[in-house]
Amino acid sequence: MDIRYVETADGLGPVHALELDHGLHDAGEGVSFTYFYDDPNKTKPIGIYWWHNCPAYRTGPNGEEYPDRPGQATFERWGVDSADPLTLQGSLLCLSCNRHGFIRDGVWVECW
Repeated sequence: MDIRYVETADGLGPVHALELDHGLHDAGEGVSFTYFYDDPNKTKPIGIYWWHNCPAYRTGPNGEEYPDRPGQATFERWGVDSADPLTLQGSLLCLSCNRHGFIRDGVWVECW
């Protein structure tokens, strides 16, 4: 399992995003994100985990409910124009429900 230093409400810890239930930063339209870092000093974010209300992960085949599963975007691969407020060069796509959009100036912009 990929472990990075992830910002949490209590500070910064070496946890995996699947241990979190949503992002700390609200991008609007039901999308949130949390930065992750490759060092414990939080000197420079290297990417984000992002969440949205994905209907594909809400109910299992036997009716059991699952929490939202985060997507991941590394700044090296997606490109970042600004880390704060966040502006990614590339778009984000949920591979489960095909929701597609950008984060521009920290705000979710839907692709239609």
